[in-house]
Amino acid sequence: MAMYADLYADQGSYFSTFVTVGSNDLNVNLTGYSARGKIRKSYTSSTSYDFVVTIPNAVGGKLMLELDSATTAAIKPGRYLYDVEITQTSTGKVTRVVEGQIDFNAGSSSNLFSTQIFTVNAAYTLKVTDNTVLCNCVSNAISITLPAAAAVPNKIFTIKKIDVSANVVTIVGTVDATVNPTIPAQWQTVKVQSNGVNWYNIS
Repeated sequence: MAMYADLYADQGSYFSTFVTVGSNDLNVNLTGYSARGKIRKSYTSSTSYDFVVTIPNAVGGKLMLELDSATTAAIKPGRYLYDVEITQTSTGKVTRVVEGQIDFNAGSSSNLFSTQIFTVNAAYTLKVTDNTVLCNCVSNAISITLPAAAAVPNKIFTIKKIDVSANVVTIVGTVDATVNPTIPAQWQTVKVQSNGVNWYNIS
């Protein structure tokens, strides 16, 4: 039976914790095992987030669970469910060893709701820490690549063309079921938001 433990993390911050697998002060030897862990809003949620799970002390039965700051920034504040499983390499046998709830606390400096603005004049891939991108296409057309919607639920990006040239801004991704929409005119703005599955134009 899996151990139950509640966890707490700050949105936009690196998270790590250790878990010892065992019972009655007898630790499980994890030599020959791999481990994985997932977070979901509910048991039926299609959107999930992965822990980075390592085994720093196999003989002592210790697992380390980690989330980088980009991952925690992409998770909306609130309470989620998680579990961690180990897999015996030789047999493929999977065992759930820990489960519980994890609370993500909002922070005033959360990257998800960053208000920074900057200009690009070449191809650029958006990061969760970005917000408003001004595109100067005077020398060439520019492509702005969206991250996967599932990786940044609720995230909003604002993309604006600021030059008068005929070069267009191409948004690489699918927005409102349109693949790679473009921004052709100076001062035209497209604001997109992820619902955790797709990107939508909310301009």
